[in-house]
Amino acid sequence: MRILLSLSCAAIAAVLHAQEAQAAPAAKARAALSKAASTANTGFRVRWGPFVGATEPAAGTATSPGATTVAGVRGALRGSWSSDRLHLASEDEHGDEFVMAGRRTIARDATRPWCLRKARRADGAPVPYLPDVPALLAFLADQDLAAVCRDVGSVDDHPVEIFGATLTVEQATEAAWAGLLPSHWTLNTQQLNAGALRAAQAGARKPPLAPTNTIDVAVCFEPATGIVRRLRIRSWSKQEVVRGNAVAMRINAEGRPERVDPAEVAAEEAEAAKEAAGPPRFVDGLPVRPTRAALVHECVIDLAGHGATDVPALDAAQKRLLGL
Repeated sequence: MRILLSLSCAAIAAVLHAQEAQAAPAAKARAALSKAASTANTGFRVRWGPFVGATEPAAGTATSPGATTVAGVRGALRGSWSSDRLHLASEDEHGDEFVMAGRRTIARDATRPWCLRKARRADGAPVPYLPDVPALLAFLADQDLAAVCRDVGSVDDHPVEIFGATLTVEQATEAAWAGLLPSHWTLNTQQLNAGALRAAQAGARKPPLAPTNTIDVAVCFEPATGIVRRLRIRSWSKQEVVRGNAVAMRINAEGRPERVDPAEVAAEEAEAAKEAAGPPRFVDGLPVRPTRAALVHECVIDLAGHGATDVPALDAAQKRLLGL
């Protein structure tokens, strides 16, 4: 009996030790995220776009295809935040800028002066995604993130510890519906059916289906100081296909419909299933998942000048528009 009791206690101790070992890196990552979110006067660069298998996203620049599309499939912004406002500036030729303070947002571009806007550019075009970096950092710091990968690396010659996690369905849904992720990432294609469209046209309110994406997150932070240098987020979703007798249609990573051969689609799905059945692999803290028959997008956020980046000062016209 004593031997059995001793073995049971040893097994429990081993389980607790394993849980503590897993919780320790998660606690360090959450502390680093919390520190970053609360450090005002920090600069950042955000790039997002379809993931093409490289270490960097195919994010929007002045020369990238689709860089300035209204759909927001690609994008690149630089910005900074203070204790009371957020400043964003696009990297494309249009020169879009945004300032968010309190309940108001103002925008301008290369040809238009500052004006009051709500989720729109100065020219009136909708803005699918305005990254609120401190809000995203704070959201992740508040989540119970379970480690799936721990690694080391470097960002801009800074040695970093890499903590990788996969968001739960609930966490991914909250992040999406809070507007912290690009909106096209979380479109549930099951909603695009005739019934939903008829209900919308009739004015009926139908709660949207929860996003079906798998969202992976990698936090890169300096182990000694807890300074977050990079946040990498990758979205994986099944490429929904509408099949006919001889042809099939699907939406590609650029958000455009394309015609595909049903036999080729079936072969892609079979290959993806084989890849998924293999042993897990990780690169830069993120799982390597099958890209066949999948829509894969990535967002990379680089932080710099922690606590030492001044947000551009407001002039009289900006203050008037923001009600300050």
